[in-house]
Amino acid sequence: MKTRTYLIIAVLALLLADIAAAQSADVTSTAAPFLQIGIGTRGAAMGEAFSPVPEGIDSLNWNPAGIVNMNGLEANIVYSKWIQETSFTSLTMGLPMGSAAIAGGINFLSYPTIEMFNGPAPTDKVGETTPKDMVALLGFGLAFDEEKTILVGAAGKYFSETIVDTSYSTIALDLGLSVAVMPGELYLGAAAQNLIGKIKDYDIPQVIRGGAAYR
Repeated sequence: MKTRTYLIIAVLALLLADIAAAQSADVTSTAAPFLQIGIGTRGAAMGEAFSPVPEGIDSLNWNPAGIVNMNGLEANIVYSKWIQETSFTSLTMGLPMGSAAIAGGINFLSYPTIEMFNGPAPTDKVGETTPKDMVALLGFGLAFDEEKTILVGAAGKYFSETIVDTSYSTIALDLGLSVAVMPGELYLGAAAQNLIGKIKDYDIPQVIRGGAAYR
């Protein structure tokens, strides 16, 4: 029991340290806003307050600790068409393995083709470009007891962004924790997303989520 308590304290300390860093960061100096998009209908319907009670494959994009609560092999496909021919696609799949689980996914943000000009006249067209963003994820979750009252998770990310003929990429890390204080009634959860990554001299946007849920 002491080991579990120390582990919870250590994870919470990491999350709180990241919250402090995120609060002191200048939001105008970050890159890749695509990484701030909330993914999945359940999380979006809950106003992105999904981290305290993460369940199922959707948890990979919100709080990776929750993938332990998958009921079996799960897959999810999300497609959203936005204005100006912009579209978002997400493919995720996961498998529980007793007290652990593994999941992976890939998300795309596609933009319409943009014409490029070096002057005001139609004859000044110099080419076309199709910007695109992509992030691939691989996550692992673990429960510390049979009742799954203490869950931890982590997900590695590879992000790439293409603008005109230039591509940028980075790696990042998500950490998550979920605790059933009163199983079936009171839950606490927290997640820190997009840790450690940089694109050139710019940090990627760190997202901190946490809260409590009472059923």
